[in-house]
Amino acid sequence: NILDALRAQQDNPNSAEAYYHLGKAYYEKARSLPEDQAVVPNAGFDTNAYFAEQRKQFQTQAQIALESATQRKQFQVQAQTALESATQLQANYQDMLLLEGNLYRDQGDPEKAILAYQQLVDLQTESPEVYDQLGMLLYDRGQTQEGLEFAKQAVTKAPDNPDAHFTLGRLYA
Repeated sequence: NILDALRAQQDNPNSAEAYYHLGKAYYEKARSLPEDQAVVPNAGFDTNAYFAEQRKQFQTQAQIALESATQRKQFQVQAQTALESATQLQANYQDMLLLEGNLYRDQGDPEKAILAYQQLVDLQTESPEVYDQLGMLLYDRGQTQEGLEFAKQAVTKAPDNPDAHFTLGRLYA
């Protein structure tokens, strides 16, 4: 009825009869709605309890993240200690030096990583990863030409290695 009254009002906008039919349609619609709705929105919602629970959940998640980071750090320290001990026992063992270099690189200590990788180069390693990583680290440190040379050597040692080609291309860019 409301839509019919609106259409009639469009045809005759200033008609009292059109306004009357529109008002009557709204009145009938209003009478069809249930009376005295006793529903109060969110009547049982306790904001203090809700936010206390949210705070508790966030604190729990933060604690879990902190414990995880602490465990990761402890593992890195243990791995580093074990690796340093093994390296001292056999100082020229190439796999240990490679792991040591990777560990220092992952920990954000490029100077120690460079030393480990350079020891491998001095031992005439054939690992393209060593030349690739050393090239990136030296380039990042500002030794552009040396970094490019090591990246080229990585590509020479492993012409089918996409990582070596990517590093070389990135350094040239």
